[in-house]
Amino acid sequence: MEVSVTIPVYNAAEYVEKAVKSALNQPEVKEIILFEDGSTDGSSEICDNLSRTYNRVVTYRHKGGINRGTSASRNEGIRRSKYRFIAFLDADDYYFDNRFVETNKIFQMNSNIDGVYEVVGAHYYSEKAREKHLQRMKETKIYYENSSIPLQDTGVEPGIPTSDLFAELVINKKGWIHTNGLTIKRDSLNSLKLFYEVENWTPCNFEDTEYLLRLAYKRQLVSTGKIKPVASRGVHESNRILYNYKKRKKYWESIFMMVNQGGCSPEVFKKIFNHYLDNSSNYLFECENIVLRKFLKFKKALLTCIRYPRILLRLL
Repeated sequence: MEVSVTIPVYNAAEYVEKAVKSALNQPEVKEIILFEDGSTDGSSEICDNLSRTYNRVVTYRHKGGINRGTSASRNEGIRRSKYRFIAFLDADDYYFDNRFVETNKIFQMNSNIDGVYEVVGAHYYSEKAREKHLQRMKETKIYYENSSIPLQDTGVEPGIPTSDLFAELVINKKGWIHTNGLTIKRDSLNSLKLFYEVENWTPCNFEDTEYLLRLAYKRQLVSTGKIKPVASRGVHESNRILYNYKKRKKYWESIFMMVNQGGCSPEVFKKIFNHYLDNSSNYLFECENIVLRKFLKFKKALLTCIRYPRILLRLL
């Protein structure tokens, strides 16, 4: 198994060397692509030094050395990758030993699948960050059914058939995928739009979620069935997810249009359609008047059904 690991780097001078060395420790990793995203804290020099020191590490930059965001950096890393498999790692995270052992077994047993996903753990840079993260995970997982994955970890419950994965991710009662735990065949990304990019970006994970939902919908993703983490993500006090209305609107527009054209179960379609309506405008999302909100939502639903008549069939 030969893997290209792509790491977007932005102001991660304290962490990126550990991330790189954790990838270098994996015998399956033949190439580590650092995409330096216009850092201002010395990360650029560290990336260059790592490239000079290790022949498996290469550093790239956007034209003009500008900052374009995580998604653009990941996409450029994917385009420059050379090996059959692609894996992801954030610059302040790291892999555990034997990261790709179980992944490799699954690919060898299932030649027709496109990707494998595994559980990702967490490490904390302060006690306050730990408390915030655990509280957020409690709030998120309160509706989960028979969860076997530890509270602090991110992953999808084992045993979900590939055909049901997209629906389970939308319903969100059995977990979600983190990019650090995903390995995908490079050829499987041909003709598939990569991570959504926006200008004037802000730190936000909607691009990851939208991309992973599209992968689950259009490609065959399989779990190793293990709940032991293969990587750890760093949790800071400052890296709580920020709400970005424009990104969330685009995210649900993308997923809604995908299932409206391609189809899915009525239950899942209703949930996606509801998210699409709720995020169709900033005014609707922030409206505190319940009656007015319902009216605006009904109006948006009516106009959307007129524009896309097949929605009525989807909702039946």
